[in-house]
Formats: sequence, structure tokens, C-alpha cells
Amino acid sequence: QAGCDVVQIFDSWASLVPFENRDDYLWQPLKFLYQSIRHIYPSLPIIYYGRGVSDAYPQLAEDLQGLCFGLDQG
Repeated sequence: QAGCDVVQIFDSWASLVPFENRDDYLWQPLKFLYQSIRHIYPSLPIIYYGRGVSDAYPQLAEDLQGLCFGLDQG
């Protein structure tokens, strides 16, 4: 409503989270933010950038339909 055209969730420290803790510390908070934004703004583009965790992007794309991804060098 204030002129935002897109939202990016930027997590430059994501790679430091141990694999076994990713769901609790990365994916559940991401899903909460995604669903909260979608509830109010269903067509607003949402980009997730998680540095060093692109191996999880295919599953996230399946779980969070329409989520866009920022890519890093790895």
C-alpha cells in the first residue's frame, strides 16, 4: 500500500545453520513470513535469498508456490 513492488527476504548467514537445524531456524520462519505476506498481498512477488543453501531451493519451490529465488556464487 505504500508503493512496495516486491519483497526480498535476505538471509546472508543461512549457510551457517547446521543442516539438521535448517527446518527450525530457516524454513519454518521463511514459511511464516511467506504465508503472512501472501495473506495480505496475494500477488506481491516474494524473493528469497539464502546464501549457501540453494540445494534446498527445489523443495522450497514446491512447498511455497510462486516464491522466487536469488542465487549466489555457489
